[in-house]
Amino acid sequence: MIYFIITLFLFASMEVVSKPIMMSGFDPFFLTFIRFGLGLITLVAYSLYTNQITQIGKIKFKQLSLSCLLGFINVFFSMSSLQVAVKQTNAATAALIICSNPLFVLIMSILFKYEIFSLKRMMA
Repeated sequence: MIYFIITLFLFASMEVVSKPIMMSGFDPFFLTFIRFGLGLITLVAYSLYTNQITQIGKIKFKQLSLSCLLGFINVFFSMSSLQVAVKQTNAATAALIICSNPLFVLIMSILFKYEIFSLKRMMA
């Protein structure tokens, strides 16, 4: 539970913290690059520490390339757009829009018949 609370605090404060950083001269794209670069370094360091770095070699090339493509789209398009939105408007509005994304995904998946509506899914 403590990891959940730490993650919740860090994720919820991301937009609020990044706004003053961007106002001091950082480009939104560079800030996104720094954030995800530090995340990559952390994941690689952890996988080296736990000796799981060899597991990457077991992933098929097609799966790895698709994962890299999806990661690039997420980082470059989605997260960079979020940082531009934070710079252009207040952080609370940008955070509300990005955090409402799962709700809209659920609504669209129900409308296009990919998901069956249930109260449990709606509450989640």
